[in-house]
Amino acid sequence: MYIYKDLTKEGYKKISITKEQHIKIFNRYNIHSKYKYYENDNCIVCQSFDKWYIKAINIIIYPAMLLFNGLGKFNELNKDMYRLLFQKKTGHFVSNIKWKKNIK
Repeated sequence: MYIYKDLTKEGYKKISITKEQHIKIFNRYNIHSKYKYYENDNCIVCQSFDKWYIKAINIIIYPAMLLFNGLGKFNELNKDMYRLLFQKKTGHFVSNIKWKKNIK
């Protein structure tokens, strides 16, 4: 079972990075994602989560998704919605690590 570990308790420091810096370091930026950045002596970690409005849209269109997928996919659809709403708890997010020695 997945357990989220807070990186600040693992020795990382939470930092702020501008959009331009993010693109320079990680090569891409998604406007529909919320980013959290952490660093230690060796690397920078970027965790990417869906923004609140993406979650809201999925809740609103849930009945239509259920209708189009059919009742046979009810449990699978509910698991997907749960993963979307509780990304830290389920590990349904993206984490990128960039080593400082590789940052130009």
